[in-house]
Amino acid sequence: MAHGDPGKSKVAANFKKRIEELTEKAKKQSDSFRYFNDRRDWHTPEDMKDANLLDIPGLHEPAWNRNEINQVYADVVSQPGKDGGTSGGLVQMKTQCDFMAVEERGWRLRHASLVRSACMAHGRMNLHSHETRSAFVRLMNVVTGIQLLSAQHSN
Repeated sequence: MAHGDPGKSKVAANFKKRIEELTEKAKKQSDSFRYFNDRRDWHTPEDMKDANLLDIPGLHEPAWNRNEINQVYADVVSQPGKDGGTSGGLVQMKTQCDFMAVEERGWRLRHASLVRSACMAHGRMNLHSHETRSAFVRLMNVVTGIQLLSAQHSN
């Protein structure tokens, strides 16, 4: 992919809009704390002011719509050689997509119902405390496994 067309990737319009809005809102919050002259606004993307919070499948529209990014990413990957994109282009598109997905997940969690929040918290706490299957136990198994492999290869 290193010899592909660097012009295949781009900064997506929806990503650029999200970054500009986040920057503007961060400045406003900073000034609010610095000068104590304004209330701190709840962060709501402009595109989501009138969103129906009960429309779970459509709750990402339009602020976190990643269709353009996904299409460019697919085009960069699917065309081999010089007709395709570059590795840097893949990283650029994937970074934009992942950032927007994380922000969307935060938005969804912030607006989750009490029941949904309780269920997610219970599952997370139960999994984190499980003696043999927790995320922490599995992480420790990976780390100790790497240590064992390293020791075997050094002998």
